[in-house]
Amino acid sequence: MIRERGRHGADTNQYAPAYLWPRIESMWGFLAGPGFQGIKDSFGAPPVNTWAGFAFARASRATNPKAIVSLTREEETLPVNTNLIELQKREAETTATVVERTPGLLIRAVGVDPRTWGLVRFDYWELPQVELPNRLRSYEVLHVSAPAYSEL
Repeated sequence: MIRERGRHGADTNQYAPAYLWPRIESMWGFLAGPGFQGIKDSFGAPPVNTWAGFAFARASRATNPKAIVSLTREEETLPVNTNLIELQKREAETTATVVERTPGLLIRAVGVDPRTWGLVRFDYWELPQVELPNRLRSYEVLHVSAPAYSEL
C-alpha cells in the first residue's frame, strides 16, 4: 500500500504494507523467512507494528481478495478503565454489521495494542480512494497476496 503526498489527505509519501495472519506461525514464518530477509538486507530492519486480533469480519460478497483496491486505518486511544471484554464483544458485533451493510467494504480487521492501549480498525475496500469517506486515513492498495485468505 502507499500514500502519496498531496493526495487524499496525505502529508507525506508512505509505503505501508499490512498483513493479516490466520495463525501466529504464519507471521513468524514470514518474518524469519527469505522474503522479509530481503527487505532487511535492502532497507535495514524496519519496525513491525503488531496488534492482537480483536474482531474480524469479511463480507459474504468478499470472495476475491484481488478486489481490494484501498484501505482505511482508524485509531482510537482506549481509556484506562475500558472493559476489554465488553469492548471486544461490541467490536465483534459492530464489525460484522458494518461490513455487511457498508457498500464497497469487504473486510474489517480490528486489533488492540496493549503497549499503548490503542485500538486500530483496518477496513479493506473495493472502492478507490476517491470514493472513500474522506475523514479516514486511506491508502492505495497496489498488490494483494493472499495465500491463506480462506483461513481468515
